[in-house]
Amino acid sequence: MKEVVRIGNRGRRGQVSFVSLVVLLSLLFLLPTMGFCGESEIVDEGQAGEPHSPADHSYVHQSTPVSYSGMDDALSGRFNDGQISQLTTMMQNDFGIDVGSLNASAATGVNDQRVQWRDPRPEPDGPTVNFETVTMTTPEGWTITVHTQCTGAEGNYASSDNGGGTGTAWISITDAEGNQSWIQLCITNGEIVYQNFHAEDLIRDNATVIIQGPSNVDEDVENSWTLDIPDSNLPDETEEVYEVRWSGGPEAQWEAQGGTPAEGSGDTFATVFKEPGSATITVEATRSYEFKTMRAEPNPNYVEGTSPIEEAFIQTEAQMSGRVRGSASKTVSIADITPPDLTFHLMASHDVNDIVVKEAPLDKAPPKTVSVEIKGNNFTLDIPTPLLLTGLSAPATEPIEIGPSLSSSLLGFCVRRHERFKLFADCSDNYSASEALKPHWSIKNVTKDVDILPDGQSEYALIRRENIVAFQLFHLLVAVADEAGNETRLLIPIQVIGQSVGVDTMNYEGKKK
Repeated sequence: MKEVVRIGNRGRRGQVSFVSLVVLLSLLFLLPTMGFCGESEIVDEGQAGEPHSPADHSYVHQSTPVSYSGMDDALSGRFNDGQISQLTTMMQNDFGIDVGSLNASAATGVNDQRVQWRDPRPEPDGPTVNFETVTMTTPEGWTITVHTQCTGAEGNYASSDNGGGTGTAWISITDAEGNQSWIQLCITNGEIVYQNFHAEDLIRDNATVIIQGPSNVDEDVENSWTLDIPDSNLPDETEEVYEVRWSGGPEAQWEAQGGTPAEGSGDTFATVFKEPGSATITVEATRSYEFKTMRAEPNPNYVEGTSPIEEAFIQTEAQMSGRVRGSASKTVSIADITPPDLTFHLMASHDVNDIVVKEAPLDKAPPKTVSVEIKGNNFTLDIPTPLLLTGLSAPATEPIEIGPSLSSSLLGFCVRRHERFKLFADCSDNYSASEALKPHWSIKNVTKDVDILPDGQSEYALIRRENIVAFQLFHLLVAVADEAGNETRLLIPIQVIGQSVGVDTMNYEGKKK
C-alpha cells in the first residue's frame, strides 16, 4: 500500500511538469475540505504539498437527486475529454485500472448547491460550490464513488463559466471485502495540478474459473478435480501498465455435496461420493497478479528553495499487485456399482433355511466384496442338525457357490427325494427402489443341461423320482439385478436324499459357474 502526493503525471516514461498556482491562494476560501480518508486538500506553493485550512462555514442550499448511465456519463458532466484522458492515465498508473473498462452502471447520488465562505468574508448571497457524490457498481463486484467539488453553483472543471474551472475531486474504488483505492485531484483553471492517491490490492470478482476433472464417476471411488484461472483474467497491458503476470498459483476453497471429505482447499481437490446419483462440486478461487508502472515519486535530491520546482518529482518504475476472484461449479453423475443385498429363503422339512448376502464392508472401493451368512437345518446330510455360518466373504461380482469352495462344512442344499420345498427372496439396494428389483431362480440338471424348474419366481419346487439318476448334478441358480445392471448371483448345489437311505446324488462340481 502506498500514498504519494505528486504533480502532473504525464505517462509511462514522461517527464513531470509543474503548473504554477498563481490564483489558487486567492480561491482557497471557496474550496471545501475533502472529508474522505482523513486527507486534507493539498495545494502547491513550491512546498510540494502543504495543506490549507478549509472554509469556516458551509451549508447545503439545495439538494437534488441525480443519476447517470455509468462512469463515463458521470465524469463527462464535470470533466472535458482532455481531463478525462489525464484522469484515466493517472488511475492506470496508480492502480493499474483502465477506467474505460470498468463497465460501471446505475450511477446514482445527490447534487448539493452549497454556500461556503471563510471569515472574515461575509456569507455569499447564493451557492458558491457545485457539490456532488454518486455511486455505481461494476461486474467485478466493485463500488465506485465519484465525489466532486467545483467552484460555482453550476460550475464544472472544464470551463471557467459560471464560476467553474477550479475545485477538488475524489474517486474511490471499493471491492467486496472493503479494500479501497482512491485518487484525489486538485484542479485550477481547468488544469489538474495536484494528485494524491492511496492504493490497495483490489479483488476483481468476475474471474473466469474452470473446474477440470471427470463428470461421471463411480460410487466409492476417489476422484480428483483441479481448477484453472486462465491468463485471460489478467489485466491488459497498456502504455502505462506493463509486464503483467501471475505472482502465484490459485488459492481455492472447495465444497462437494455428498462427498467425503465435503470440503477442501488448494488447487486440487479429491473426494469420494458414497451415494449414487448426482452431486455438485463448487470452488471459490483467488489468484494474485503483479505488474509494473511509472509513477511520480519525490526526488530525494530535490532541495526546496534551491532546486527548480520541476525537479521536485521524478518518474520511477513501481511494481503493483492485485487479485482476481471467481467461482465455478460442476455437476457430477455418480454411478451405482454395488450389487443388491439378497436374502434367499428355502423352506424344506418344515424348516426355513436362509442365505444372506450383504455388501461388506460398506462403501468399499472396488473390487466390491460381500458377507455371506448361512443358517438352517438343510445344509448338512444330517438334516435335523442346525447349521450357522457367519463371517464368510466372497467377491461381489462373481457367482457365490454355497458349497465347499465357500466353507468346507457346506454340501449345498439337502432335500429329500420327492419333497416339495418353498423358495422366496427378499432384496434391497443402495440406489434402486425395492420394487425395481426382480429376483429370479431356476433349477438345472447340470449333467443333462436341462431345466427342471424354469427361470422365474416359482414359489415351490421338487425333485421328482423320474428326474433322479445316480450321479447326476443339480444346481439351484438365483440372481437379482438393480437398475444399473449390478447383479448378485447364487449357485446352490442340490443334494437329493432318499426317504430312508443316503444321498442319491453326491457328485457335484465345486467350481464357480
